[in-house]
Amino acid sequence: VRRMFGRRVDAGDELRDEVLALAATMACRAPRITVTSRAGVPAALGSREICLPAQDLDTWTPLERRGIIAHELAHLDRRDPLWLALCTWLVCLVPFQPLTRVALRRLRAAAEEAADDVAVA
Repeated sequence: VRRMFGRRVDAGDELRDEVLALAATMACRAPRITVTSRAGVPAALGSREICLPAQDLDTWTPLERRGIIAHELAHLDRRDPLWLALCTWLVCLVPFQPLTRVALRRLRAAAEEAADDVAVA
């Protein structure tokens, strides 16, 4: 995570308040919200962190930002980062079975679609 996202700093109070309100609306735990200049996309990390790219924060409209945060909250609520890490590890254990990679791709796509559905709702 450090190699990919670099140094992450806590987001400002305004963004933190927005995440707290959205988490309460979605009836899920409020995560730590961080910002980094190395990330190219928003990401749910571990079990309780959302990392946002610093360069994009000013370009998103409030509605876009709310949708992106809701999408990442849905990933955390479903524990997708943990499940996907476990499945990736299992795929690495059995490299001789090509269908495990196909299953992992489909699992990632299903996780993205499910998070999109929650964010839209």
